[in-house]
Amino acid sequence: MEVAGDGDQALEMVKLNPENFNLIVTDLSMPNRSGAELTRAIRALGFEIPIILSTGQLGIEDMKELVFLDSFGSHGQSQSY
Repeated sequence: MEVAGDGDQALEMVKLNPENFNLIVTDLSMPNRSGAELTRAIRALGFEIPIILSTGQLGIEDMKELVFLDSFGSHGQSQSY
């Protein structure tokens, strides 16, 4: 398990050693790069590592972003609880 202090650090960790990651668990609200932005960046690099986005505060803009990610990046595997 590896821990990043913010979204930018997490992206750098994935870029440097994508083979180290079987699953990414991230918060939607993080410093420097949100979990949604991190997901989009990882997908843009061509990595298909499963990503779980979590949040304790879901606003309207967050929901719009998640719908966008579901439409274009998660292959229909989103789940709400």
